[in-house]
Amino acid sequence: IQEAEAGDAQAQFELAWLYDSGTPPFDVDKAKAIEWYQKSADQNLPVSLHNLGLSYLTGDGVEADSAKGLEYLQKAADADFPNSIFTLALNYEEGQNGLEADGSKALELYRQAAELGYPEAQLRLGNLYNDGGLVDADLSEAVRWYRLAAENGNSNAQYSLALAYDFGRGVVQDKGQAIFWYNRAAQRGLANAQYNLGVSFDTGDGVAVNHERAFQYYQLAANQGMAAAEYNLAISYLNGEGVGQDMTQAVEWLQKAAAQNHAEAIAILADLEQQSQTQEGAPEEAQEGAAQQGAQEGAQPQGAQE
Repeated sequence: IQEAEAGDAQAQFELAWLYDSGTPPFDVDKAKAIEWYQKSADQNLPVSLHNLGLSYLTGDGVEADSAKGLEYLQKAADADFPNSIFTLALNYEEGQNGLEADGSKALELYRQAAELGYPEAQLRLGNLYNDGGLVDADLSEAVRWYRLAAENGNSNAQYSLALAYDFGRGVVQDKGQAIFWYNRAAQRGLANAQYNLGVSFDTGDGVAVNHERAFQYYQLAANQGMAAAEYNLAISYLNGEGVGQDMTQAVEWLQKAAAQNHAEAIAILADLEQQSQTQEGAPEEAQEGAAQQGAQEGAQPQGAQE
């Protein structure tokens, strides 16, 4: 605090951030955060210019003022602060906060931020080249940008790079590299990567079959609410692959997937209900066994997400 009060711009930013985030022992105090961001921004510290710009764009702690927000972001961008360059690119692409949509300007700014090593911009360029739109689709160029972002630790880029290797899009198909990058993204908690790793271990695609590890990855993704993972987790319980058979758990996870309109989960639950009605009056164990057998006959795990 003393350094901030003495006029040190970095200390002023750090104090502003403590008030902004409510990092203990500080309580959230947006007014004080704005005050210290402003003092630091007045000394042209790029990160403070950026945060102050975002505050004005969103009205966080201050009355919203798009023009002022863009002005602060532009000052930070002029100092080669990649976060601000990327934010301006998004605004130009979408035509937001009073800016007219300008794809060429957005692309120029994405490139500028990406070349400064900003992973989100590298990922955005990868997606643009993968999907086409602002640029002509070029899968090999998409892979180039995905790789840069992936190497910079961006989990979505790691997953996209894994998909490229898995299905041979823009790069020679390489299941080993696919597993490597799925694993990197899965370690960062990305549900899609966890799920695809589960499928790989379930089917032996690029790795030795290991139903126990498949179950573990399905569970990680299912715990994040991914419907396909909830379904495959249910099938693991239903078939007793990677985990002991457990009809109660199978039905619970099928219901979670069905609640997200997963067609196969809905169909199996309907089949279980029909089997239960058919066996009405039979001993409970016989009912459960018949229902489980009927459900198992059509129950197959879902494949990888593409």
